Amino acid sequence: MSNTIASKQIQVTNDSFLKNKELKKQLIKVHPFAQKQQKRDYLNTVNQFIDVSYHCEKEGFEERKKIAKSIMGKEIYEQFYAFERFVYGDSYTSTPNDLQFYIQQYDGGQ
Repeated sequence: MSNTIASKQIQVTNDSFLKNKELKKQLIKVHPFAQKQQKRDYLNTVNQFIDVSYHCEKEGFEERKKIAKSIMGKEIYEQFYAFERFVYGDSYTSTPNDLQFYIQQYDGGQ
């Protein structure tokens, strides 16, 4: 009978340990540093999205296309990159100015 009690106590201890570990993971996610890091990651992705969506020139097209594929959903990727190759000619260039302007409202206006 004491083996059964000891076994149950070990199980309860293990369950408590696992629950505590999970709660620590959740706490890290809401820690202010983690929140700031998530915000920075989000803003970096937004910055990349704007750049690869509206930066249009032959040089660097393939690299922008790879980045776009990694951050965009399939439908929106196909809208911005409908063609396999750059189709606007060698001299066409269009680049977004001041990307910070687009994301400043999400960055506290900084």
